[in-house]
Amino acid sequence: MTELRLEAVSRTYPGAVPVKALREAELVIRQGDFVAIEGPSGAGKSTLLNVLALLDTPTAGQYLIDDVPAADLDDGEAARMRARTFGFVFQSFHLIPHRSAVENVMLGLAYQGATVDHARRRALRALDFVGLSHPATCRWTVCPEASASAWRSPGLSAVAHRCSWPTSRPATSTPPPRRQ
Repeated sequence: MTELRLEAVSRTYPGAVPVKALREAELVIRQGDFVAIEGPSGAGKSTLLNVLALLDTPTAGQYLIDDVPAADLDDGEAARMRARTFGFVFQSFHLIPHRSAVENVMLGLAYQGATVDHARRRALRALDFVGLSHPATCRWTVCPEASASAWRSPGLSAVAHRCSWPTSRPATSTPPPRRQ
């Protein structure tokens, strides 16, 4: 089973006054876990997500992916890991406003090399799974049925992309009920 492990991971940004954004973080995430990261502004949430997503590197400690130091991954391996292994759901929409819901979900699948037909099927299934099948073809700017909280529904991106590591900030309201 795949595992992410942070061992005393810190991240300090240099400057006239160094900024300690992350201090000795200890964390274990196993395949299939859903993790919410919350805290006050400046607590290091974004820095932690950037380290976990291989977008930033720790200045101290060790980040292990299946007991392999993340520092040993080259840029190509890190990019493949981000495209195929990690799933993040962010508080901000990160949607392309002139595209439909299904097209926005399909975009992430394109980076995995999925065909358009395959990506469309997976995206539609994921939208249906979180109760957004009706507005799937609406444009975000003209679709009142799709509430902001539904778009932030934890797991939508991970469901579509079948990521091993869906990570989410909790939605601000209750997500739509799952369909049976």
